[in-house]
Amino acid sequence: MWEGRDSFDEVRAKYDAVNEDNCAIKHVADLKLPEDTVSHLPDIKEVNINPVFPNRTALLHLHNMALNRAFFFSYILQSRFHRPAINATYDPGMMYFFLSTIADVAANPKINSSGVYFSPEMAYTPSYK
Repeated sequence: MWEGRDSFDEVRAKYDAVNEDNCAIKHVADLKLPEDTVSHLPDIKEVNINPVFPNRTALLHLHNMALNRAFFFSYILQSRFHRPAINATYDPGMMYFFLSTIADVAANPKINSSGVYFSPEMAYTPSYK
């Protein structure tokens, strides 16, 4: 007996509808999958309660790295504006922020750095001057 269509078939149809020829003209909504496509997303608050599936450890690591970066930038930028600037040349510039982010992303084997820096197969951004 043939089975009816289910959620997997809907996701597969959206996935197969996009190719290299029509990707540029597709609407943004057609390029995104529903949020419930990935089940059992790891939650850092429940890491010792709920098991983390082996194929979800990269998501957990990415989440931890994003929180680490957010805390780092928040601390650096807030401390910059809460203390008097005796000499502005001692403050970290954009290159410091840029290189520290590159170091974190490049050290993570589960992140495609070319997707982060907007340049195919490269680990730099052409927008930085």
